[in-house]
Amino acid sequence: MTLDLRGIGGSTTTEANFDAKTLATDVHRVAAQLGLKQPYIVGHDIGGQVAYAYALQYGRDTRGAIISETALLGMKGTDALDASPALWHVRFMQVPGVSEKLIAGRHEVFLGSFLDYGNFSQDERNLSLAAYERDDQMGAVLGIYRAFPNNAQFNSSHRTSTDIPIVFVTGDKSPFEQIRNATVEGMKAAGFSRAR
Repeated sequence: MTLDLRGIGGSTTTEANFDAKTLATDVHRVAAQLGLKQPYIVGHDIGGQVAYAYALQYGRDTRGAIISETALLGMKGTDALDASPALWHVRFMQVPGVSEKLIAGRHEVFLGSFLDYGNFSQDERNLSLAAYERDDQMGAVLGIYRAFPNNAQFNSSHRTSTDIPIVFVTGDKSPFEQIRNATVEGMKAAGFSRAR
């Protein structure tokens, strides 16, 4: 099962609380409503940050987690990404009042540039772009990026003690490959004894 995060795609839009801890609570509530007992949580990109927050908060309620293609902010090694040209959009999206104005009416150009890195069919591109076509949906995305400092603070201060398997995955040419070892060590230091 896959979920749309708060405010994106078919989910309800809110005007606040886009930090990973809150989004993980949303996912936990959906899992409980569906009667899912100990689901395995998988998150890619922003979803990886949410999957990590889920494992930190609800580790006893999950069988494990896979975190793919993201930085677990607040952990050792993530500062190395600040200079990566591949992540220029992070700082851009965090500037209140400016990014909204520059993206408005051009979300297809902005988001399409990221889809150009992959090998997506036109139907897949259209589906992805439709998840962000309204201003409130784009506002949710910007809210998620603007919550990164909250995510860093949560990750650096929250600890657990669990033996659930948690795996950090990157692609060969990923900008996150350079922080892979530091991330795994950070997850171990946070109490995930089976991090890899």
